[in-house]
Amino acid sequence: MTEDDLDPPTTRLIEDSTSFFSFTNWAMALLTAAGAVALTLFLGWPLNLDTQDPEFNPAVFLVFFLCAVCLGYTFVALRDQLRGNKFGQSVLEMKGHHIAPGLALEGHVRSSRELRASGNYTLKFQCIETIVSRTSGKTYHENRVRWEAHSTVDAQDASLLEGIPVHFDIPERCRKFWSSPHANNISWTLEIRAPVEGLDYYASFDVPVWREVLTAEDEDEDEES
Repeated sequence: MTEDDLDPPTTRLIEDSTSFFSFTNWAMALLTAAGAVALTLFLGWPLNLDTQDPEFNPAVFLVFFLCAVCLGYTFVALRDQLRGNKFGQSVLEMKGHHIAPGLALEGHVRSSRELRASGNYTLKFQCIETIVSRTSGKTYHENRVRWEAHSTVDAQDASLLEGIPVHFDIPERCRKFWSSPHANNISWTLEIRAPVEGLDYYASFDVPVWREVLTAEDEDEDEES
């Protein structure tokens, strides 16, 4: 099936996921902070750091670990929030409702505000497979890059307000990824960066890449089922 066999292409708007991750990181920062406070109250204040004391509880180190994790989440959340405030909402205007191997990711990345990049825009398109394993009752997640491509757009010839052009051909061989036992954990991500005075510009988009391209009739039947 070729693009000419499909319905007339539409434009799908995909919002930058940075704001979502910022919210998630703020939530994790609050949870770890609450855990550190609760554990401190349980152990008693001031914390007993004397390892030679018979009443010393090794759980005290968990308080410091939770504080360090909280600071990490806070830093990342604050950085993403500052990016959003500085650059506004970024959107990927993608040609078509979804794409598949053998076709191309085409469109533009736009933002509600213009920026003065001190260098070129760099774009990275990745297929990531998340491997979930369980050992001794614990669950582990490992992200493996199955395929990626890069491109560069000259900042002198492009405007974020008017749209940074995006074009990546997806090879047919990527179709085999759906044969993996972890096919349900495959995601496709587009990242765009540009050096800017102060905080650099960055945006990330979850791109809908399917094994096969469906027509409008196919999608309606799939939704009804």
